[in-house]
Amino acid sequence: GKQLLFMQDEILPANVNLVYRLSTTSSNDAIDVKYYDRLENFFFGTIGPIHSVLKFNEIGLKLFGIAGIVTGDLSTYAGTINADAYKLVAKTDKIALIAYNNKLPLYHTVVNALIADSDEQALKFLDTPGFDPAKTVVLSAPNSGPDSGVNTLQVARDEQNAVEVLSDSATDVRLKVSGRVQPGYMVLARTYYPGWKAKVNGSPQPVYRANYAFSAIALQQGDNLIEFYYDPDSFKVGVVISLASLLALVIFGASKFRTGVSPR
Repeated sequence: GKQLLFMQDEILPANVNLVYRLSTTSSNDAIDVKYYDRLENFFFGTIGPIHSVLKFNEIGLKLFGIAGIVTGDLSTYAGTINADAYKLVAKTDKIALIAYNNKLPLYHTVVNALIADSDEQALKFLDTPGFDPAKTVVLSAPNSGPDSGVNTLQVARDEQNAVEVLSDSATDVRLKVSGRVQPGYMVLARTYYPGWKAKVNGSPQPVYRANYAFSAIALQQGDNLIEFYYDPDSFKVGVVISLASLLALVIFGASKFRTGVSPR
């Protein structure tokens, strides 16, 4: 998807992104949980799609998969659009659209990882000058991978593989990565949330909280077929409880019926 970042709330009416199906930072996922909202506020000064977006930098743009910036105050960003990473696409008297040329795909691979022992450390890593989410992922401990507890950069030869999207829906994503030379991670710009599960080449794999608010899955050498799907255990527990309750009612009803029938 190609997401837009709106810089001022007076540009367009509230909820116009819903009317015209414009993808914004808050509509990247069906679930906007606390980590996502906090990260959005950290980088953009907002937790909404259009309201009070006060700032941005390249790290935030890459993390959220931003492809364009809409602003009503072009003079403020005159220096920005002259940079290689930005291009003025369209302009009227009141509004301008700036393309961000270094957009990071919603699904991409990395080799290097930083392990954060706290949310504060994760944000510090992400905001460090020179940090590039295209090359490194920040994983949140505990249980954040084979190097859990280590908070130094795992330096390896950079390897970015093409990601083939086989299918992509709100609750199920299937991806393919071929010919990896070394292990690494698939980083998904999907909100980290309990109930998301993963398989790689048919084997279950843990889903790690990545880049503070998103998700990551460990990759193997060689070919990787990744399945990322929503399958909450709470739903299964609810089904079992419902079936057990229904069975209990049936048994109770049957016993009452037998008790109420008089022998002939």
